[in-house]
Amino acid sequence: MRKSKFIAVFALILCLVFAFAACSDLGGEFRQNPSDKYNPAPGVNEQTDEDNGQTDGGQYIPIVDNPDVDTSENALSSFSVDHSTAYYANLRRLINTKYSVIKPDAVRVEDMLNYFKYDYAQPGEDDVFAFNTEIVPAPWNEDNYVASIAFTTAEAALDGLPASNLVFLIDISGSMGSPSKLSLVKEALLYFIENGPMREQDTMSIVTYSNVIKVPVKGAPAGSTGLKNAVEALYASGATAGGAGLQKAYEVARELYVEGGNNRVMLITDNDFNIGISSEQELAEFIAGQRVKDGKPVYLSVLGVGTESVAVFSKMETLARHGNGNFSFLDRQEEARRVLIEEYGSVVYTVAKDVKTQVEFNPAYIKTFRLLGYETKLLTDEEFDDSKTDAGEIGPGYAVTALYEIQFHEGELPSTMGENFFKVTLRYKDPESNEDREVLWFAGQEHMSDECTSDMLFKLSVAETALVLRNSKHKGTASLQRALSRINTLPSVQEDYYKQEFANLIATLIERG
Repeated sequence: MRKSKFIAVFALILCLVFAFAACSDLGGEFRQNPSDKYNPAPGVNEQTDEDNGQTDGGQYIPIVDNPDVDTSENALSSFSVDHSTAYYANLRRLINTKYSVIKPDAVRVEDMLNYFKYDYAQPGEDDVFAFNTEIVPAPWNEDNYVASIAFTTAEAALDGLPASNLVFLIDISGSMGSPSKLSLVKEALLYFIENGPMREQDTMSIVTYSNVIKVPVKGAPAGSTGLKNAVEALYASGATAGGAGLQKAYEVARELYVEGGNNRVMLITDNDFNIGISSEQELAEFIAGQRVKDGKPVYLSVLGVGTESVAVFSKMETLARHGNGNFSFLDRQEEARRVLIEEYGSVVYTVAKDVKTQVEFNPAYIKTFRLLGYETKLLTDEEFDDSKTDAGEIGPGYAVTALYEIQFHEGELPSTMGENFFKVTLRYKDPESNEDREVLWFAGQEHMSDECTSDMLFKLSVAETALVLRNSKHKGTASLQRALSRINTLPSVQEDYYKQEFANLIATLIERG
């Protein structure tokens, strides 16, 4: 026992030495663009602060799989949508760091589905959204079908988007001292400042917090030396006055407020708040009150970092949701690049506020339905109808996908919508006028097929993997082997780095048993 304790202490000292050395390397660049070459196991060697074979220590919002719903009792399904892929990035981290047990609550079907790009139809010139629907047999239950309901927003050239006032609120407390946290953040921000998509009309501010709150840079133009110097000077120490940091960041954002522009706080943290406002409820109430203040809307997005158990996902998710922003998890350099560079427009800008969806099934054709995922985003019928309900925000060039497992029947119930199987109602607010908007979409026999598209085959494999990892009571005959075999037949996957990576993760899980 004494020998084990000595080895543990010695290992801790070595980790601290390497962490200090990594923090001193301030000017490194990102690794090769993932689109250039596929790394079969990216990130595995980067994570050094986990014990192989352990259960993930993260804290997640408990979720229970949505049940099968009989349409004769309730034909409506409503949920909020947003831009969030954090849980997939975290799941990838868990697999790559060789956790033997992955908590079911760490697996979010919607985050997994929405992480990837699909060949969806794009909106028309005068439309905000385009709908895409496909209905195919369920591979894990021969009695059921899977309906994919997706909608996309139009791509937008950055030149046509309003000016941005971005305030990066950076946690530099002692808990951020590991290579997977502040070192990654510094490298990501340096790359963003030097190579990012910010324009001459955009400004960037930096607010830091630990024991004290500082504003090293306020309203600097993109690429400025002051921004780079401020990032290079960051180091971790002290406690975590996150609440005070948020107050200062919102204050700076409103001081530099751009009328009709994109005003946003970008919080980067491992979420270990321990001074001042710290409880999830207090933080949520504070942030909700900051969404629109003195007639000036300012949104909050959260970039989570870190690989230790102090990463409290539920709090991060709550902050982003109440801040009208999105939640991303930066598990490695490539993900930081993806969020801050590749998806900058859809992450930073908003084209639709309070986006919520309601699917009404026709009892004449559909006997039961079950929504896969979105358990934490469900809305009551009353909440869907209420214009004041706070829902998710969507940026340009983003697609939202939802899968329903449905069972058909030839009953005697009267049709509620002709020969259509279901109706999709999408409600949102225009971000400029704040006016309510509504779009309708119907699906029927014309959307059914026994031959899946390449996109649908991939989505089925994502869903099947999630069912197995969650050990869902609805998993039927779902298996990782079949999910991987299906993906390996798709030529399109070979051209997509992220989809190749997902196939590699499934293979890793299978090998691990």
